[in-house]
Amino acid sequence: IASVSKLITSAAIMKLVEDGKISMDQKVFGTNGVLGTTYGTQPYNQYVTDITITELLHHTGGSWGQDNDPAFFDISQGKPAIINYTLDNIPLKTVPGSSFDYSNFGYMLLSEIVEKVSGKSYNQFVNDEIWSKTGATHSSIAGSKRTDKLGTEAIYYGQGTDAPYVYTMNLSRGDGAMGWLSTPSDLLRFATAVDSSITRPDILSPSTIKTMVTTTATSIGFGFHFGCGWVVEGNEWFWWGSLPGTFAMLYRNGNGICVAATANSRLQPNPENALNSFFGVINFIAFQNDIPWQSIDQFE
Repeated sequence: IASVSKLITSAAIMKLVEDGKISMDQKVFGTNGVLGTTYGTQPYNQYVTDITITELLHHTGGSWGQDNDPAFFDISQGKPAIINYTLDNIPLKTVPGSSFDYSNFGYMLLSEIVEKVSGKSYNQFVNDEIWSKTGATHSSIAGSKRTDKLGTEAIYYGQGTDAPYVYTMNLSRGDGAMGWLSTPSDLLRFATAVDSSITRPDILSPSTIKTMVTTTATSIGFGFHFGCGWVVEGNEWFWWGSLPGTFAMLYRNGNGICVAATANSRLQPNPENALNSFFGVINFIAFQNDIPWQSIDQFE
């Protein structure tokens, strides 16, 4: 589900915040940071010890993103190695919190925070605190090779310039940013458990969910306002994921209807156009007033 994974990671961090294990404004690196001095060489480069959890969640952690995102550096390296390399060799160009820079690497760091604070693997914590509590049973960290395919998992196909890059990504390393495998049903179980609706029980408190979907003055990118992982435009919360061979979407619409969809390819050379077209079709259906939506728990 590519970057829809960030919504899962956001909820995992929110759970730790709700339980008082961490705070949104807590520093990430340095003597008083959540990850301490485990990674990189002391002294750190400029601004590194200024990064906070909320800045990673809002994509305002500095300049480790978009065209210079360490999440896509040397896929042969494991997560500790790529974090060490980044801290030592990729200086931050902007003050954390001052500007938007969409960062997969930032969400890799957040998954490390989940592990450090919870004492569990990121995968296990999410399974315990999110998937199992919502009844989701078909979600796991994805394999990177076709030989890793699970029994009912789709085969992924690359179109155009994507073709050489399908099955070439280190998805386990990018777990919290882009690594989850899921289904529309499981994604909807998750969405309806963090949507502030009374129709199904939420796994986070109302105040925590409010924090999750609160934007900042600088968390604006691609023409959208970002909360913690989610784009938040009024009562509409959403985000999508897109990688060679796959894309996914998850919407919490303002009318209370949540929508999820996945596909095992994406159109090239302009995958965003395909995504936007797909969203338009799905949300047209979601807002059709003449559809007799059933007033029952669809997951029972």
